[in-house]
Amino acid sequence: MATRRQPNRNRAKLPVTIDRRSPEAGNGGVVPPEATRFKPGRSGNPKGRPKGAETSLNKILEQELEHLVEGDPSLGDEGRITRRRRLVRTLLAATERGDARAAKLLLDRIWPAPTTKEEAKPVLQLVVVDEQDLRL
Repeated sequence: MATRRQPNRNRAKLPVTIDRRSPEAGNGGVVPPEATRFKPGRSGNPKGRPKGAETSLNKILEQELEHLVEGDPSLGDEGRITRRRRLVRTLLAATERGDARAAKLLLDRIWPAPTTKEEAKPVLQLVVVDEQDLRL
């Protein structure tokens, strides 16, 4: 027969204030004691998953893109190529067919959009041309 677990009666209880008008009050107007509040700049889960863990989407995607698949002999492939190469070829083919989304994806990868106002300023380039070059 299972026994019911008794609460730890030796633990000191910290006082909880109930003040519905306080800006620190959360749900129900409860203001937690100072000692138990989250500290600014500290994670609520400091021992959580480390950055760059093997389960990150980028790592999994990188691993999948390196897998080998059958190449296309009409493009000069001898044997197998990586999924990464096949993806690039597919995007290029779609761009050549006139797919605007594929073209935008490729161009944004090659020439990323400016992130600051300074980068977004247009650059004027003056080219001096002889009058002889203007004649047809």
